[in-house]
Amino acid sequence: MYEIQKQTSTGARIIFGIIIVAFISFILRVAFGTSDTSFNDDLIQAANKINAHVPIIIDSTTRFDGVNALSGKTFQYNYTLTTIEKTQIDTQALKDVQKEAMLKAVAKNPDLTVFKKNDVELRARYVDKNGDYVASVSLYPNEY
Repeated sequence: MYEIQKQTSTGARIIFGIIIVAFISFILRVAFGTSDTSFNDDLIQAANKINAHVPIIIDSTTRFDGVNALSGKTFQYNYTLTTIEKTQIDTQALKDVQKEAMLKAVAKNPDLTVFKKNDVELRARYVDKNGDYVASVSLYPNEY
């Protein structure tokens, strides 16, 4: 069985995600003091800008497919595990490793306060090489 371990590839995925989040945070700085509807519009606009540059191969097993601005102030990053099937993955290990890495990466980036101040949930969603759902990892504003 394929087990997710702390590896450079996992770190690369997280670092890439944080770079994108930093880019988004720059775009969203104008959202301070605006209504929820306006802020959601800003999230959608940021997602559209990012999605113009995907897909991007992160490492030998991971592809970044884009982002979605979902209802309820959720910003979702979508990844495909390109060489692995769902049955080969220890999903709990994937969730644990990714959540820890996301928390560390977010803590190192003060530009992400725009998400926290606006109560945005950050989510990473993973599918396998067949497009089957594997797992999601969420960071809620009270966690980062």
